[in-house]
Amino acid sequence: MFIEFFLIVVTLILLIVFTRYFGIFSTPALFMYSMLLFQIIPLLYGSLTNFYGYDLTRQNLLAILGMIAFAVGYVPLGLARNRALKAGRAAHLSLERSRAIFKVAIWGSLALFPLTAATALRFFLERRGGEYGLTEPISTMEQFLFYTALCFFALALSVNLKHIPLKWVWLLAAVVILPRLLVSLVYSRIFIFLAIIPLLYALFFSRLNFRLSRSKALLAFALLGLFVVVPALTRDTSVIASSQRFETLIMNGSSIPILEKYERYEINRDQSYVFASVVLKAIPFSVPLPDNYRIDVWGMEGAVATLDRVLSHHENQGRQDVFFGTGSNYLHELFIDFGWLGVGVGGILVGSVAAYIEYRGVTSILFRYIWLSILTSFLFLPRSNVGYFLEKLPLYLLFYLLIWLVMKIVLSATAASRKRAHARGQGVHNS
Repeated sequence: MFIEFFLIVVTLILLIVFTRYFGIFSTPALFMYSMLLFQIIPLLYGSLTNFYGYDLTRQNLLAILGMIAFAVGYVPLGLARNRALKAGRAAHLSLERSRAIFKVAIWGSLALFPLTAATALRFFLERRGGEYGLTEPISTMEQFLFYTALCFFALALSVNLKHIPLKWVWLLAAVVILPRLLVSLVYSRIFIFLAIIPLLYALFFSRLNFRLSRSKALLAFALLGLFVVVPALTRDTSVIASSQRFETLIMNGSSIPILEKYERYEINRDQSYVFASVVLKAIPFSVPLPDNYRIDVWGMEGAVATLDRVLSHHENQGRQDVFFGTGSNYLHELFIDFGWLGVGVGGILVGSVAAYIEYRGVTSILFRYIWLSILTSFLFLPRSNVGYFLEKLPLYLLFYLLIWLVMKIVLSATAASRKRAHARGQGVHNS
């Protein structure tokens, strides 16, 4: 039991340090909550009850090393970010520019709302009453539609919100979140998390914009309540609706069995799962892949051979269920590819990337936008691939570039129009 005791001690120390220096809702604290949910609690419960039926010493050590490495990577730049904020170096967009960007984002969201709402309603009606998640997924075009709305959402939340009337923020939140909530009732909880977490982070977690009053905080967490309460009323097999909630969480909510299954299936590794996850899945267009990086799984032919897909291919022969499988875990991917050294170095890099983007976000709206776009995926790393939060980064950057060009054209045209109007006024005055 020494290793379990050590795991508890390390977890508590890091939680105290992170909440003390960065805040209870800061990125490192939120990351630790995710580690608790997907790794620490399942490991402790599995060790105490022999739930998994095999020794968990290696998995315990991976969790300990992963948390320490993340702290080593995050803390230096995280503290530098705190100092920059205290020194008042945060970039505050002017009222005019903040409202201009927000208006572009909210009008874009309103234009997409009829399409996202109709898609969500049709998706819900076609799948309600069925087994949760085990249905045909949203099509690629429909996903692109929802991600475009999410990009507008993240862009709007990246501006200086103290210049934005609260009713505009709630209108934006409603048109983005409500369709996603409808989809999440029958398909995937993370679908709504992708919108709710950036909203709460921008309003309450981040110190870049404004301090949230008690009434605003209650409204924000009421949105989170929609996720917790409303889906519980639906008929599904999720953790919320299960009569054995805790063990359902242990079985389906964690990825502890990855290493045991990987070795039991005697998988002959001839590709890098980290490379597949970080690089190949992030390429936004189809590219020819070597045979060792291809796999047919979940009805997809020639998909990138990430660790979760390889395991699902071996354990679900003949099944097409989209959400059935052990899943993945960035620590296990690093361990399989590079051993213990890889877990340490990779964990440091993960923490450093998070801290760097947040640090740059103090003075850059681009980095704020990027962080809000990838934040939810980053917090799910303990239950997903190491490159999960980077997958759609090219799409987010392209969207930002297009909006930036539109804004430049609009602002230039507005400035030119004002100059012409001023010149005409001067001419009339002189005559």
